Amino acid sequence: YKNFTLAQMQAARTIRHSNVVTFQVTWANLFPDQNNFAVTDPAYLQAMDTAVTWANQEQMNVIFNLQDEASTNEIMATTPSIKFWQVVTQRYKDNQRVFFDVFNEPRDFYDWNLWQSGGTLNNVQYVGMQQLVDTIRATGAQNLIMVQGQGAGESFDYDNFQYHLLRGTNIIYVIHPYLSPTQHLTQQDWEQWWGQSVTNLNVPFMIGEWNETPGSGCVSNASTVVPLFLNYVQQLGIGLVAWALTPGSLIRSTDHPDAAWDWSKPTQFDQSTPQVCTDTLNYPDYNVRAQGA
Repeated sequence: YKNFTLAQMQAARTIRHSNVVTFQVTWANLFPDQNNFAVTDPAYLQAMDTAVTWANQEQMNVIFNLQDEASTNEIMATTPSIKFWQVVTQRYKDNQRVFFDVFNEPRDFYDWNLWQSGGTLNNVQYVGMQQLVDTIRATGAQNLIMVQGQGAGESFDYDNFQYHLLRGTNIIYVIHPYLSPTQHLTQQDWEQWWGQSVTNLNVPFMIGEWNETPGSGCVSNASTVVPLFLNYVQQLGIGLVAWALTPGSLIRSTDHPDAAWDWSKPTQFDQSTPQVCTDTLNYPDYNVRAQGA
């Protein structure tokens, strides 16, 4: 990946003032033979090592997020997820600046028991978040563990979630609150989906992925709503990871796919007409007029 460079990592720290960088990784790439979990891809592990080295060199932490939407597209963790974390945890458990986000965006179901403890859904056996946490801790690792909510990481509704807290320490609950015309549009929405849990439960939360661009959550009045959202997050005292250092998302393009990316040019809401919302826009978006957070 030509833009995965030390310069990109340095831009995250010096331009974005970030103290953490997330990398989405997948078990389907770690294990070339998906029927043999004893053999790993050395080049893939080397790329992960490079990410850790560069981030730590820049005095930043690294989150490895188990992501499968572009590979197996499972809605929840399965047995290979356990195999993945056994390998990755053993490799990085002595580096406390590496954090583990156990599964990206549990989705297409609403069942807190399934989320917590696993079970069978549509004849598929899924692994619960507690089992992933226990798998990591069984290696002796004390690294921070991050666990995303239901609804693609968007929901920690207080009335139900309060009865499904995970056992263990150093666990952070992670929210992905993308704005849309039907959700996360007002403070009342934010409080209902996750804010009450942040306020009432004595456990840490963070926003692990967020943006406001066409294709990743979009509202036409974003220039008004986004400042309200960011102020609300700040009032709650929780951190936020923005997605992502790519053209059309957090940075602007030079309008040419082969041009070097300029980390210093952020997207913004600076057009006279409201942005057009679409769910089909792919990234990178090389339009120099791309709107974004």
